[in-house]
Amino acid sequence: MNLKLHLIIFFFVFHICGIFHAQNAQLDSLKRIVEHTKMDTVKADRYNKIADLYKEIDPDLTFSYAQKAIIISLKKEYHFGLATAYVNKGNASIILGNYEGALKFFKKAQVEFETALQKETNKKEDKKRSGTCFYKFRSGLFRTRRLYLIFKKL
Repeated sequence: MNLKLHLIIFFFVFHICGIFHAQNAQLDSLKRIVEHTKMDTVKADRYNKIADLYKEIDPDLTFSYAQKAIIISLKKEYHFGLATAYVNKGNASIILGNYEGALKFFKKAQVEFETALQKETNKKEDKKRSGTCFYKFRSGLFRTRRLYLIFKKL
């Protein structure tokens, strides 16, 4: 009986370590890609992906990488990158328990998504991409509003 318990614990720990190693490898790969990327919009997308991967590991790093994406996106007027960065900051705020802050970031993201949709409706690739991003944003916004209302009642 004791041997079975030890084996179960061993395989569980081994599996968890494998997951963290795979995620760290993906983060390391993205960081290397960002260093060598010349296109600012691609760099902003990579910073947003890194921020998304860090959201549950270290929300403070999510804020840091999202801020880098915001700086690049503002410089290039890249509304999708800016909106995604605000979504990342909103998600990190939820994890940190700052529901009011999350709602503010999601509202900023909504404005940027709507601006991007208005400016880029003629591009097929951006239409497909914006629909996916806007769906993710809307589900996050509704989740944040529900959480905010729940905690406001407490």
